[in-house]
Amino acid sequence: MKMKKPKFREEMLNCPNCGAPISGDRCEYCGTQFIDCTTIQPDKRFYLKFSPDGKKTIICRVFLENLSTQTESETLDFGRDIDGNMMTVTSSHTHRITATYVVC
Repeated sequence: MKMKKPKFREEMLNCPNCGAPISGDRCEYCGTQFIDCTTIQPDKRFYLKFSPDGKKTIICRVFLENLSTQTESETLDFGRDIDGNMMTVTSSHTHRITATYVVC
């Protein structure tokens, strides 16, 4: 069985949610937010602004200690196909991006 390509691309020109052109950090049509991490350098300090509870905003000076990516797939075994061969199907892919920051 042919595997589907994951919906993970190096560069997206259109919003993956609605298909509208992307300009800035938010889709003008549906409001999907995009966070640009392409300018973060591991040895350079920068300011991280986040809101853990949606009410308070925290700004702290950090540097990127570690960035890792991992792809996991879940495989389901359905038995044998019409030719008697064992048939397995990859049901889903999960992409995990983990960033570790050190507050300085």
